[in-house]
Amino acid sequence: MTLSDFSDFIGGRFFGYDQPGSASFSQISVGPSLVCEGSVAFILTNNEAMAWRQIILARKSGAAAVVSKVPPYFETISCILVEDVFDALCRAGNYFRRRLNAKVIAVTGTVGKTTTKDLLAAMLAKKYKTACSPGNMNTTSGLVYSMSLMKGDEEMAVVELGAGKGPDIEILSRIARPDMGIITNIGEAHLDKFGSKENVLAEKMRIFDSARDGFAAFLNGDDPLLGAVTDIRGVKPLFFHSSDYPHPLPFAGEHFRTDVAAAAAVARYLGVTDEQIKAAVSNFVPVMGRCSRLCVGDIKVIFDCYNANPLSMRAALDLLSECEGRKVAVLGDMLELGATAPELHDEIGGYAASRPVDEIVCIGELAENICRSATNCGFPKECCTWYPNLEAFLAAMDKHIHRGDTVLLKASNAMHFEKILYQIRAAQENKV
Repeated sequence: MTLSDFSDFIGGRFFGYDQPGSASFSQISVGPSLVCEGSVAFILTNNEAMAWRQIILARKSGAAAVVSKVPPYFETISCILVEDVFDALCRAGNYFRRRLNAKVIAVTGTVGKTTTKDLLAAMLAKKYKTACSPGNMNTTSGLVYSMSLMKGDEEMAVVELGAGKGPDIEILSRIARPDMGIITNIGEAHLDKFGSKENVLAEKMRIFDSARDGFAAFLNGDDPLLGAVTDIRGVKPLFFHSSDYPHPLPFAGEHFRTDVAAAAAVARYLGVTDEQIKAAVSNFVPVMGRCSRLCVGDIKVIFDCYNANPLSMRAALDLLSECEGRKVAVLGDMLELGATAPELHDEIGGYAASRPVDEIVCIGELAENICRSATNCGFPKECCTWYPNLEAFLAAMDKHIHRGDTVLLKASNAMHFEKILYQIRAAQENKV
């Protein structure tokens, strides 16, 4: 598609500079860090000064044109001027979806989306030419960007749909128009937006709103809410269970078994053999930040700080419990849980107290509830400590983490627990 044709498709007005309207482009970009030579950069900010800065950066990075609500304040780059950049982005997504011949499989759920997506892509690649959205590109901009990277000749395309607020999944489903959908589970996440797990279920089920005729729906039969679903737009769901994959996992974390089972269910449905599935699993490495196991000098670290909710917090504590030696759980705030946040942190405190760990350290305003609940449930007070913020813990870290320990770092990404990992690494390097 040429720049001028693309402008017409997304409802914009094209103003050429050094790129004539007949010039073609390679892909879109949805943020300054993703701009590449020949791409069309969508300027998504509503701040005019910030938009101008991003336009300049796009030009320096070799973008063919920008899509913007505000024109460049001087002529340096071709511009597609639109009234609503987000609406234009959705229209672009419709274009990229139309050019795909692949079956599109969309994955959503409270936890396990990215791991399931990547596992399924690895399995399908054993039989088909397969595309997969990179990383955790599960927002509207991430989905459209991912689809723009696809060549159009793939047989299978696996994408991830995330929900931070309604109506995210509805919009993403209209763009992806999946042939198949997977829901990994329903948990307490984004309750500040959705209010209850039942509302989370309703939002996640919207993955099938714009699914193509003849779609297949794969649901986690071990999940109480998903297991009760009997009909989706006249289609009977197909259920998977963690026990469906009985083979040993080559990576730590039994909670990953459900992700493997979900991916395997779809792969088998599409004709991938059990031998091919097992080969894909044997070579799979989970994404960094999701129960990643690291050796930092004499200390073993389980780093799980991409995000946090009660489901993933319990799974991380279970993984720590399986380890040998002295075990330290460093737990931080689980964010975006709404009015139920204190109660849900209380529940995690009780769960942590029931695990065979030696020390619990809690960091953050909400995490105080974890500490108080753990001691109320019988965990030794001298082995359970609360710090109001990360800086206070970092100043006292040597009191809690010692040589030979296995340390779990688990919190929402906004708590910046990667700083703890950096300090552990620096401390170990200074000892060498």
